[in-house]
Amino acid sequence: MKRHLITVTLILMGYAIKLTARPVMKWDHGVGAEVKQPTIPKLVETIEEGKGLPKEALSVEAWVRIEKPTRWGGILSAIQDNGSYERGWLLGYENQQFCFALATEKTNRLTYLKDPEGYSTGLWYHVVGTYDGKTQRIYVDGQPKATSLTQSGPILYPPKLPLSLGAYRDDNENYPLEGQVAYTALWNRSLTAKEILQQFNARKQEFPGAEPSQSTPVLAGDWPTYQHDNARSGRTPQELPFPLHLQWSRQINIPPKPAWPPPAKQDFWHNKYNLQPRVTYDRAFHLVGDDNRAYFGSSADDQVRCLDMTNGDILWSFFAEGPVRLAPTLKGDRLLFGADDGFAYCLNPKTGKLLWRTKANTNPSRRIPGNSRLISPWPVRSSIVVEGSVAYLCAGLFPNQGAWHLALDIHTGKIVDSKPIQFSPQGYLAQRGGQLHIPTGRDRKGRTLTPSQRRSKSKSLARPVESPREYPFSAIATPTHRIAGGDGAIAAFQTETGETTWKEEVPGRAYGLSIIGGKLVVSTDDGTILCFGPEKIKPKQILREHPPQINQPPLEQVSAAKEALTSLQGYALVLGATGTQTLRNLANSTQFHVVVAVSDIRLAAKLRRELNEQLLYGSRITVQILSSSQSLPYSDYLFNCILEDKLGSPAPDYWQKDIPRLLQPLNGVAIDRAGILERGKPVDGAGEWTHLYANAANTACSMDQRTSGTLSLQWFGLPGPEKMLDRHHRSIPPLWKNGRLFVPGNERVYGVDAYNGTVLWERATPGSRRVGIFRDCGSMAASTEALYVAAEGICYALSPETGKTLRTFEAKHPAGDSVHWGLVAYTKNLLVGSTTRPDASRKTHSMATIREGTYWDNRPAITSNSLFAHERKNGKPKWQYIPETGALLNPSFTLTEDKAYFLESRNPATLQAKDGRATYAQFVESHGADLVAIDLVTGKEAWRQPLQFPKGVQNSSLLCAKGRLVLQYSRNDKTVRYDSRAFDSSSGNLLWTQTQDNRNRPGGDHGEQDHHPVVIDDKLIIEPLAYDLATGKRLPEYDLRRHGHGCGTMSASASSLYFRATNPTEYLLGERKLRRITTVSRPGCWINIIPAGGLVLIPEASSGCTCDFAVQASMAFLPSGKPQTESTK
Repeated sequence: MKRHLITVTLILMGYAIKLTARPVMKWDHGVGAEVKQPTIPKLVETIEEGKGLPKEALSVEAWVRIEKPTRWGGILSAIQDNGSYERGWLLGYENQQFCFALATEKTNRLTYLKDPEGYSTGLWYHVVGTYDGKTQRIYVDGQPKATSLTQSGPILYPPKLPLSLGAYRDDNENYPLEGQVAYTALWNRSLTAKEILQQFNARKQEFPGAEPSQSTPVLAGDWPTYQHDNARSGRTPQELPFPLHLQWSRQINIPPKPAWPPPAKQDFWHNKYNLQPRVTYDRAFHLVGDDNRAYFGSSADDQVRCLDMTNGDILWSFFAEGPVRLAPTLKGDRLLFGADDGFAYCLNPKTGKLLWRTKANTNPSRRIPGNSRLISPWPVRSSIVVEGSVAYLCAGLFPNQGAWHLALDIHTGKIVDSKPIQFSPQGYLAQRGGQLHIPTGRDRKGRTLTPSQRRSKSKSLARPVESPREYPFSAIATPTHRIAGGDGAIAAFQTETGETTWKEEVPGRAYGLSIIGGKLVVSTDDGTILCFGPEKIKPKQILREHPPQINQPPLEQVSAAKEALTSLQGYALVLGATGTQTLRNLANSTQFHVVVAVSDIRLAAKLRRELNEQLLYGSRITVQILSSSQSLPYSDYLFNCILEDKLGSPAPDYWQKDIPRLLQPLNGVAIDRAGILERGKPVDGAGEWTHLYANAANTACSMDQRTSGTLSLQWFGLPGPEKMLDRHHRSIPPLWKNGRLFVPGNERVYGVDAYNGTVLWERATPGSRRVGIFRDCGSMAASTEALYVAAEGICYALSPETGKTLRTFEAKHPAGDSVHWGLVAYTKNLLVGSTTRPDASRKTHSMATIREGTYWDNRPAITSNSLFAHERKNGKPKWQYIPETGALLNPSFTLTEDKAYFLESRNPATLQAKDGRATYAQFVESHGADLVAIDLVTGKEAWRQPLQFPKGVQNSSLLCAKGRLVLQYSRNDKTVRYDSRAFDSSSGNLLWTQTQDNRNRPGGDHGEQDHHPVVIDDKLIIEPLAYDLATGKRLPEYDLRRHGHGCGTMSASASSLYFRATNPTEYLLGERKLRRITTVSRPGCWINIIPAGGLVLIPEASSGCTCDFAVQASMAFLPSGKPQTESTK
């Protein structure tokens, strides 16, 4: 009999319910093959006081097929979940996991119990949630998936709640199920595991695909893949006879080089401390293997090695062309892995011979600096999962640049399926039910993949072993024991009792555990591999070798390069090498990472072998095999030094023609075989960012003419978040000058090569921290001769090349008061500064400082009690301006070539304030203020313009461009408004005024009242509107609304605006449209997207953010466009 109509059975509704053999409610839509239309959500009934619903125990059963995962979805629900008010129960799903939620009178809170394996879309599942008064369980396809003991006692119901079929519905939310429900039942007792399995078996034939496929065999071998199997369970049927004894240990010569640095120590905004790394897949060498052989890949020297399990000796090694960050997978007579060079590899596990190599993307070959190594922009940073004859993997990190998941034939390497993905795949692929799950860097949720080859369920494997709190880094299990790795120790615990059976000390953190050949293998983050077995023997120790110290004078070419360069750090490229002498000499004489390009495979193997024997491969020198008939695949401007090896053979013509393109523009040299030297050439149309708002005139625009067209990843990596200032402190931006990027950290500064991301130096600068910089003034400025950094009462002139102190300048006040250095700016031959009271600038790293100074309304600005100038070359004082009526407003300091401009209060109390701060009500509203210009040569007043201000002023800024001095301030008048006044910079005469209503509510907590204006050529940008700078007339063609989360202010090039709109975002003025620069990272909360030097630079400034975005690093992008401004488009 066909069942097209819904059968609804209600038993004893409104009365006390006795335990029954049948469900108290049932909805039956028919067999799976007949249920094709989407389920329409239905409100069954509004229940009062839970009448008629199970109270002491219940089971909720369903046959369901999900077509589209959503954030939440309900199968059957009787729930209220409104903030802290949580009642009732739910059978449904969250994203791609089935869940069963329940609240009892014991907790007054809901416990959401989830199936950890997830489901596949388009397939039928039997899902059951049970509660027996003490234990909450969820079952999928007859198998128990998760258990919780959090709840006990009677189920807690509210006075009223909706009983809903096909939806998660409560008073203020409604999440419909996207799919079909064929059968649903509600029981007033807890079904047993046996009953649930019987229910599944009784009807599984009615639902196509419900029975898990038996076609996918488990990988053979002791430990064939990371954590033993494709589910990454860490469980093996093999026993270990404890206690175990050390058999051998081996220190790998070069320890692991993890891709990502540690996180910040805290997230002030969310009150989280002692933050732990989220991305740890390459913190140690993870071993796989079978019988007496073990295999692992190296993130440090690009090799995959085979170890003899009996003694730790290396049997063979294979060189990839990039770091191998994840464990290989052993499938019979094939060993498969991916590398940062963008390729998937297959080796013969007995010999290490290459069977095939497949490029995992369709883009033209390209190499860039990534995590301090030269790699593909589309690295393979997923493990490889093998099912049958198909290998699954992912490639790419930045979806905007390209990312894919692929299926390869394991016999030939041929790509049989490839699809783009919109996330950052990083880590170990794992089988979850009928799908594959890939971690996504810092994003803890990960993503689910459903390749077209996998359209049925696979047999569920055991859930991963959980790590004990004391041993958090790794965990595996035998039938009787759980083994876990901690910091400096490993231990085994009895499964039944939890008692410690065995414990052993190890060097470092034990991130890797495996069981191979009846022995326990441990790998730690210091590069040590230890083997423990049942025999009590004297262990063999293989210690780390170190490169020999070679005191060799520089060769002629190397010496010439050293003399021509201002820095010996970064990347060097050697062409035409046939031996290692020049390579070793260059590495020993400089700090370059040396890249050797060769076209002959045999020569590459010879060079690699010799350099590896000399302990230089990977850490200092790498060899890459390239076609001699094609251009070199490296990104523009990448190399600081290019040598055509005089001791080798001539480089191919194609390669020689590429040399000018590859040279770093401002610190790059090339020397050919004849000794002729060629220097890099500055990028035509490149701009600079030398002060807080690009320049001393505060235009917030670099006028870089190269930042148009497609953005290609130039480099990514350091500096990382660990030593940065927490993002919500909204501090000073990075600066760019002469090819160097100066990145402010937490009481420190980094000097970075802007074109290849090399950290040239790191300098501690105690006392330099500035918080809420938009209420203060720039405290760092970059010139050709020095980087100027203010710290307390001193301004340090640091060497741009080394970070060492060249000179110091001291801030003084004629009255003899103790003062600190405020403004740091320069123009022509002058260094211009201001004096503040010692505690004026906000400098504390804390949530209290964030609350007091970086967000919200009516926060005081920093003031100065003098402005002065020194000669930059010799530090000689030139003049000092001392205000008489009131303090000087730090955010207003603006310099042109001949004048300095600022607001001077007419309120005497602002000069007397002991904290050196003033609210705008105190500074401008009570007595008014003067707009003042002084002559930079003499320090004398040039003109003064008295001004009056309305009430409610929150923040202000001043800038100068094309003879226009623009004063902007935000104020509250029911909504947030921005007023602007333009003055003639030479006379102070008022030229025009404007006001705009931004329609934000006052008191915003994400900087709605703090935006700084931008000037691009003849346009004034006051977010989100644009005006003609000369006349103040609105330019209606521009709508600069960001969309998305955006708390910082804008920076600009000649053709684009840059800002945070959740992710780093660009507004293309010529095309009048937005585009995401990345979708997997976040910029900072003020300015840290810097268009300069022909690049778009985004140093790390999201430190302390614990939100789930995948990548937290510094990065740069190379635009493809030719020099242009917005007006020339």
